[in-house]
Amino acid sequence: MMKRLTFIWVMNYVLLHVLLSSTHANQLSSQLDSPNVHSGKTPFGLFANDDKLWVVFVYADHVYITYSVDYGVNFSPVVQINQIPEEIYSKGENRPKLAIDDDNRIFVTWTKKTTGFYTGEIRFSRSLDNGKHFSEPITVHDNLGVMGHRFDNLNLNSDGVISIAWLDKRDKYQAKKEGRDYRGISVYYTWSDDHGESFQPEVRLANHSCECCRIASVTDQQDNLHLLWRHIFAGSVRDHALLSISAEHEVTRFARASIDNWQTDACPHHGPAITTDNEGRVYYSWFSQGTINSGIMFTQFDLERERLGTAVTVTNSMQASHPDIVMHNKDLIHVWKYFDGEHTHINGRSSQDSGQSWSTLVSLSKTRGGSDHPQIITTQDHAYLAWHTNDEGYRLIKIEVD
Repeated sequence: MMKRLTFIWVMNYVLLHVLLSSTHANQLSSQLDSPNVHSGKTPFGLFANDDKLWVVFVYADHVYITYSVDYGVNFSPVVQINQIPEEIYSKGENRPKLAIDDDNRIFVTWTKKTTGFYTGEIRFSRSLDNGKHFSEPITVHDNLGVMGHRFDNLNLNSDGVISIAWLDKRDKYQAKKEGRDYRGISVYYTWSDDHGESFQPEVRLANHSCECCRIASVTDQQDNLHLLWRHIFAGSVRDHALLSISAEHEVTRFARASIDNWQTDACPHHGPAITTDNEGRVYYSWFSQGTINSGIMFTQFDLERERLGTAVTVTNSMQASHPDIVMHNKDLIHVWKYFDGEHTHINGRSSQDSGQSWSTLVSLSKTRGGSDHPQIITTQDHAYLAWHTNDEGYRLIKIEVD
C-alpha cells in the first residue's frame, strides 16, 4: 500500500494556522533587530546524534549558531562564530554549512565576499566544546587570489573526515591571461582527517562547471563521496554531472547525470539535491528548462552498474523550483517550492519503493512574502522540513509518512 505523506508543524508561537495571527506577527517583528534564527539570513539546520537541533545563519556580517532541544519551539542564545566582521554571501544558493561528528565537534563553512565582482574565499571554523566557542576562521584553500572561490559544500563521513568542495575561477582567469576560451569555472576540493586542525592542498576535480548553482553532496555506506552539480557540456548545454571520490580521495567516477539539453549562456541559479540508499544507488532532483526535459526532475543512478535511470518529470511548471530530497528509513521524501502567482508553497511527496511510485502530492505550507529554499533534516526516527520565510520566520515541520 502506498504511504501517505502528512506534515505536523513544530514551530514557535503558532501551531494551528498556516497564516500568521497578529500576535505572532508582533512577536516576530520584535526579534528582527537582533541576531536570532528568525531574523537571520539563509539558515542551515542539522540534528546532532542527541537530537539537538543546531542552526547556523548570517546576520550583519557574522555567522551565528543556535540550538533547540524541543524541536524548534525554543532556541538557545546565539553564539557568534566569526568575531571579526566580514561580508558573507547569504542568498539562495550560497549559505553557511554545518556538520557535527559523533563526539559533538561542530564544523561550519561559509563564503566570505572579497573585493571585486563575484569574488570570495571559503572559510572554516570549528567548535570542540559543543558550540560554546569557535576557532578563528581560516581560509581552506592556498590560492588567495582575488577571484571567485564560492558556493562551498561541506561533508563529513563516518570516519570523521571533513570534505569541502567549491566553485573556483582560477582556471578561467589563467585561460583568459593566455588568450584561451574557458567554459564556466572549475570544481575544487580539499579535506581534513584531523577534525579540521589542518586541510590538504586543494585539488581540481573538474573543469567547466556552471558558475552560480550550488553543489550537492552525499556520502554512502562505504564513505564514497558523491558530488552533483550543474555542468557545462559541449554546445553550452547546462545539464548535470556526477563525480564520485573514494574514501582514499581518488576520483572514481565522472558521469553525465542528466540529459535535458538546456542550452543557455546564463547561470540558472538552481542547484540540485542528492541522497543515497543502502543498495548502491543515488537519487537526485533538479530544475531544468531543456528541450528534452523541463521542470522539476527526478531520477536515480545505479553506482554498481554505472546506469543512469530514466528522468521523470515531477512538474513541468516554470513556477516550481529548488527541490530537496532525502532517503530516510527507506522512505524517499521529496519537496520543492511552487509559486501560484500570490503565495509560495512547499509541495511534497514520498515513496517507499525507491521512486517507482509516489504518494499523493501535498501542499504542506505557504507564505505570501519572500522565502528561502526548503531543507529536509532528519533524526534517527523522524524527518522534518525546515523553511525560513520573511513573514513567519524559521519553521520546523515534522513529516509523517504513514
